[in-house]
Amino acid sequence: LAQAFARHPGTFSTLVISLVEAGEEGSFLEDALKRLALFVQHQNELKGKVMGAMIYPAFVGTFSVIIAVVMLVFFVPKFQTIFDRMEAERGLPWATQTLMAISETLQSYWIPLIVGLVLGIWLLLRWLKTEQGREILDGLLIKEWKVGSLKFGLAGIFRNLAVARFTRVLGTLLQNGVPMLRAISIARKASGNIAIERAIESASGFVASGKSLAGPLRNSTYFSTDVVEMIAVAEESNQLERVLVEVADQLERKVQTRLATLVQLLEPVMLLGLAGFVLFIVLALLLPILQSSSLV
Repeated sequence: LAQAFARHPGTFSTLVISLVEAGEEGSFLEDALKRLALFVQHQNELKGKVMGAMIYPAFVGTFSVIIAVVMLVFFVPKFQTIFDRMEAERGLPWATQTLMAISETLQSYWIPLIVGLVLGIWLLLRWLKTEQGREILDGLLIKEWKVGSLKFGLAGIFRNLAVARFTRVLGTLLQNGVPMLRAISIARKASGNIAIERAIESASGFVASGKSLAGPLRNSTYFSTDVVEMIAVAEESNQLERVLVEVADQLERKVQTRLATLVQLLEPVMLLGLAGFVLFIVLALLLPILQSSSLV
């Protein structure tokens, strides 16, 4: 069965093929398939929760952009004639000048702007598929940004997700009898982050020479102290495969908690941003009229 799966790499991943192969060699194929089904189900549920958490912020962001474009293209130009006359007579406030300039740019160059935006996104996506692009993006995703003692960014979420994928896949492979070095080779690719992949690849060299997995992971900045300690204790007690899955469970719970907190913070911030933009437009339109009335 594993050989048949291997003929279709586009459909069956290396993880699936390795689990089935180990199950066939160890005469526990039925158990291996059950664990594989549970693993796939769990990964799909986690992916659904992550995507679901980002739906509302994405909707608010898209809605905000649409509102902004509609106001700048269809609403603001209605005041063009009035403001041209006011500008010739006594000038306009900087806010009004800025608003009218943005509106005129969108009206006059909307085709080049759309073409440039689409082309830019296409080029960016192509670049991100290259090894250099992916390496830079992965490094940025797990980098912690600091201003003084304040940390911000999504590094904790992306790093925990990558480590959780690695530990869950490694634990699942070991539970199904896949040899340690081969399991690490497969699991490191499942992390989905080049920087973490390289750290794990370096650790596999130590494992190949008979040393523990926890040692080199401790020297990496991507694995937290509590995760490394759990792995070290598990290796000493010969319960590595079980503890790895528990580590993945723990990290995934952290990701879900942080995502929920992030979404709760994003909602008011995005709504305030939209309200601020609308307020800017209203003030930019009203200021010249208020100035004119004060001069009468």
